Amino acid sequence: MQNEYFRRPFAAQILTKKGRYFHFDDITCMVSFNKENPDKEVKNFYVHNYPGDNELIPAETAFYIKGGSLKSPMAGDIAAFKTEAEAEEYRLKTSAERTDWNQIKNN
Repeated sequence: MQNEYFRRPFAAQILTKKGRYFHFDDITCMVSFNKENPDKEVKNFYVHNYPGDNELIPAETAFYIKGGSLKSPMAGDIAAFKTEAEAEEYRLKTSAERTDWNQIKNN
């Protein structure tokens, strides 16, 4: 599901097994919601492709950077990218560090 909401560069979304969507301003908010609501069985996690416009990508296949000069709405400061090359380009521009989905989801 893509809409105006996902023009936000740090946005994220959960699709439950029951077909319900939950929208978030920040990737870390999505992860926190998932931990706090184990009854909401997740079918898919999606993240906004940071340099894209209105483009969601599967969280499990995205490349991530965090920190540096990134400033997300809820202070998670994590950006997702479709390609490793884009992530590296932005990592250098923002003095961020690399991370991955497993680290994000399990912290």
